[in-house]
Amino acid sequence: LAERMAQPQTVEEGVVEALEEFLLSHHQHDLETILKDSDDTLHFSIIIINALELFDFRMIVAQHVIDQPIVLLPAFNRAVARAQHCVYSNHDCKEQMVFKPNVHARLSN
Repeated sequence: LAERMAQPQTVEEGVVEALEEFLLSHHQHDLETILKDSDDTLHFSIIIINALELFDFRMIVAQHVIDQPIVLLPAFNRAVARAQHCVYSNHDCKEQMVFKPNVHARLSN
């Protein structure tokens, strides 16, 4: 167990894609609100993400939450950044939006 914990762990690209898809389907309005805030130096949290909804969305994500929770949150933050870019690039009001580098995911049950 100690040997397993010492090894650097990463999350597969498919998990990041699933997280991004979840954010776009369940939290697009939250992402739009964050992107429309004019201050790009603030830290933002996507509203508390219901872990049960996330597990229902993709079982592979549930497996990573259980097996690799420490590496899942940074992967979730990568997915948040990618989802921001997706919302921005497809939005009619992109001139009112600014990418936010400090947006973090928070899980709850």
